[in-house]
Amino acid sequence: MTKKPLLCLLLSLLLFSTGFAHDPRLFTGFPLVDTDAWTPVQVTVWPVTLFSVQAVYGINLAPGLLSFERRVYGISLTLMGGAGKLYGVHCGLACIAEQSTGLMVGLSNYCKSNRGVIIGLINFSSDSYDAAGSTENLIQLGVFNQAENGLQIGLLNYNQNALVPWMPLVNFSR
Repeated sequence: MTKKPLLCLLLSLLLFSTGFAHDPRLFTGFPLVDTDAWTPVQVTVWPVTLFSVQAVYGINLAPGLLSFERRVYGISLTLMGGAGKLYGVHCGLACIAEQSTGLMVGLSNYCKSNRGVIIGLINFSSDSYDAAGSTENLIQLGVFNQAENGLQIGLLNYNQNALVPWMPLVNFSR
């Protein structure tokens, strides 16, 4: 493994071991324009963000280190970023979402409630429960996947509710 991919992997693992995965709102940037509406384009170069908004309907770009938006409907391209609710596509080195309905692609991904597809080297879905009392995870594709339910395809998969919790290649539970 060359130094750059190893450094990216270590950075994303460090990110998950910090408070960012548990409360990413700690890393929202300081807005240049203070509004509570929505925007079609959001740009963040942490620690500065273009708008202070409730939702992004369009494109969220964060070429800087960190980014967090409350809701993103569309495309989110970040180095290390998150969203409270994501409806669409989120790409980056480390992607975090409280709720994802769509596609997350990154080296490492963390999602409390995954109603879509997560693709990455390392994928986590938490054990938080929704209003019906069940966790949600649709599909994870990666080298290592961890979830409470759903379909996992990867080199090593952990699902404590599956018939066999640790499985290579494929694991599943409802």
